[in-house]
Amino acid sequence: MPVPIVAAINGPAIAGGFALALLCDLRIASTSAVFGYPELPRGIPPSYAAARAVLPATVAQDLCLTGRLVKAEEAQKLGIVREVVRGDLLPRALELADRIAGLPRKAILETKRRTLLERRHLWGFLFEDEQRVFRRALIGPEAEEQPERNGAAA
Repeated sequence: MPVPIVAAINGPAIAGGFALALLCDLRIASTSAVFGYPELPRGIPPSYAAARAVLPATVAQDLCLTGRLVKAEEAQKLGIVREVVRGDLLPRALELADRIAGLPRKAILETKRRTLLERRHLWGFLFEDEQRVFRRALIGPEAEEQPERNGAAA
């Protein structure tokens, strides 16, 4: 997305939901939020690329290699979320989004462009490799043999 995305996590953000939350620009969570990659025991590799694009290597490796879940308070300490909100989460998320929206648009869009450029430059190869690995894990070896459909990868 070319614009900043604020994620308000109000419950479990696990597996693909965790990866999606990590790929948002700013994340805040309620006290009931839980994060992690529990799919590992099922033979599905977690999204190390999403974790590494946001988190220090030691944290990304821990979460991806153990499949452990992290509650909101620990998630804040690890840098997964910037803030934990007690009570109603949505007003705080909207306040944060309004603050960003009130700043000079060109400067915000340029900053976001550079964050995307950095992510693509530093972690793009991991995302590409993970797409191949996920397809194989979820569909099987034949996934690599399937032709593209409608100009997009199957």
